[in-house]
Amino acid sequence: YLMSHPLTGDRIRFMENHVAHSRYSDAPTPPDQIAAHARMQGKLNGFLNAPPETLSRYPATDPSMEAKYARAIAYMKQNETENALAVLDPQIQRSPKDPFLHELRGDILRDAGRTREAMASYKTAVEILPWAALIRISLAQTQIELNDKPHLMEAVVNLKEAIRFESQVAHAWRQLAIAYGRMEKHGLASHALAEEAMLNGDYRNAARLSLRAMKVLPEGSPEWLRSQDIEIEAKRIKKERDG
Repeated sequence: YLMSHPLTGDRIRFMENHVAHSRYSDAPTPPDQIAAHARMQGKLNGFLNAPPETLSRYPATDPSMEAKYARAIAYMKQNETENALAVLDPQIQRSPKDPFLHELRGDILRDAGRTREAMASYKTAVEILPWAALIRISLAQTQIELNDKPHLMEAVVNLKEAIRFESQVAHAWRQLAIAYGRMEKHGLASHALAEEAMLNGDYRNAARLSLRAMKVLPEGSPEWLRSQDIEIEAKRIKKERDG
């Protein structure tokens, strides 16, 4: 670690040298990047701060996207669904190809218990941005909540696709386990839970669940082989940690 991570002073000098010689140091920041950064700030403030603070910081008279994003989130947190949609929907009309606006609309509707409407918004977002793993996970959650076989099958497809892009998201494996469990595919559910346990550092349960999966899954199948790898690795790590 010490060999690959220079001391703070070295890092500061490295950056000072870079700024001194980079041809971009004095270049103005493009307006689209400024707008994207402001929007990110609005989203973070909306989620992290209490709604009254957000609504005070971003009054209704502020026409910026940053303010509208933050206000929509604040209203969502206060369960003021119609107010949140009243702020967000005009932005979607102006930017119908913006996947993150559709994602936020899905969040607002899901929080309000309007699952089918939320699913439609998430689907639109995924159509625009197919590789967005976190949006696919949100879509899959709404499909799981509907709890019928066609939607569960769609949820599995979306979760497997999300995991293909972001395999380290433990929550995705948990949702996949729920979907498989409701479909009574217990071996696959145990395998998904073993993956989640590994990512969460719960090596005892990872070993236990992978063994459970191997007892049910067809020997030699991809999930069986992966469960075998998890069992071996989990036991090795646990042994090293236990001394």
